[in-house]
Amino acid sequence: MKMKKLLISIVILVLLGIASIYIPIPGYMVITPGEMLNTKEMIQVDQGTKSKGDYYITSFEQGPANAISYLFSFTGIIKVEPMPPLDEQKMDVEKGKADLENSKLSAMTAAIRKAGKDVKYEHKGWEVLKDDTKYGIKKGDLLQAIDGISLKSSEEFFLPDLIKYYEKKKVGDTVTYQILRGEETLEVKTKLVEQNGQKIDDLNLRLSVKQKAEFQSPVKVNFKKLDLGGPSAGLMMTLDILDELLPEDLTKGNKIAGTGTISADGKVGIIGGENYKVLSTIDTGVKVFFCPKENAKLAQETVKKYDIKVKVVPVATLDEAVEYLRNMK
Repeated sequence: MKMKKLLISIVILVLLGIASIYIPIPGYMVITPGEMLNTKEMIQVDQGTKSKGDYYITSFEQGPANAISYLFSFTGIIKVEPMPPLDEQKMDVEKGKADLENSKLSAMTAAIRKAGKDVKYEHKGWEVLKDDTKYGIKKGDLLQAIDGISLKSSEEFFLPDLIKYYEKKKVGDTVTYQILRGEETLEVKTKLVEQNGQKIDDLNLRLSVKQKAEFQSPVKVNFKKLDLGGPSAGLMMTLDILDELLPEDLTKGNKIAGTGTISADGKVGIIGGENYKVLSTIDTGVKVFFCPKENAKLAQETVKKYDIKVKVVPVATLDEAVEYLRNMK
């Protein structure tokens, strides 16, 4: 009888031990390489011709951390870090959805222009999608400038020169937004903070905005519901749309993956998580991984460290990516 109770106790302890491995660690999340998303399943250009090869959007995923993920974090393939407060998580989701919609518009404009077709695109600013009580921002406000750096003349929310401007400042420095509300121009002050090793202003982290732009195109592009957020799919969406419009097949039958924001005039912008994104190409047959030049070093180091059979190609513009594909053997 005692032996039976002992065995039952041992079994229960073993089961509890196994279960505890999978129980989420409160307050922590895990970042892992995400899946690759084939743009053929996401984008359709009316009267366009699909390439023989494939374009892939790369991603990383976030979720609750557990004991197993904590142990695997020592490999460097995944990362465990504190989970942001719930309200910040909600803001990130909203911002990601808005950024994706902005990226679609920029991708269409850049690709159709590159294909030699007339596109009417006039950027007028960034329209706020939701009130922010902390800073007194109202839905419908138009962001016009940051410390005098115009946002009206740009197709990107994060200009390379704005990022460089922030790099010269210190965390805690004041940043002033110029905002148009109706016919009234307002000034809103915020502070520089640091996120993922990059300086950014606190207001920017809180806002969801959309491009206020006039857009007319001779080409209709259809997007299926995309299960992702943020602007980093911009470059790969642009390449897919462009390839469908051109008589040539830029992929030459290869698998092409990558990441990077895109502006309407074809600039490729900095992103985050490039190490996790390039890790998602392991054993997939991907030949090329495009990424912004600012992200190339970490991506190349990751490829070397884990012996990934893919070539990292840094680009600053859509033109550079297209030129590489045309010369690819």
